[in-house]
Amino acid sequence: MSNKKQQGAIGLDIGGTKIAAGVVLWPSGKIAYKKIIPTQPKRGGKAVLNDTLTLANELKVFGEKRDISIAGIGAGVAELVDVEGNVASHQTIDWRRTPVQRTLSKIAPARVESDVRAAALAESIFGVGKGRRI
Repeated sequence: MSNKKQQGAIGLDIGGTKIAAGVVLWPSGKIAYKKIIPTQPKRGGKAVLNDTLTLANELKVFGEKRDISIAGIGAGVAELVDVEGNVASHQTIDWRRTPVQRTLSKIAPARVESDVRAAALAESIFGVGKGRRI
């Protein structure tokens, strides 16, 4: 076992057809592990949240087994999200009045964001915006 842990985070892309998840290493942005499961949102928000939690826990265990310290969880959802991380719409998954961010935070510090804003932020850090000032 290594004395020095690699820093990482869990990334979740929660959409209407699939939940794509991975353990992302910092600062490289390299994906150490990824898994995709179906969302099946017609089952209801609670069922989708349970699947999301199971998947996030699986990724945390992956990290622990490989000396990757999971610093947090970033979850992008295909919905409107307010500044506190609360899902404010229900076009895909009805998570209104569901404490998604607080629930994910039981695994690691978590932030829920609109997938569009999350993608823009990732692009600015790891993509074409890397190393550029705004």
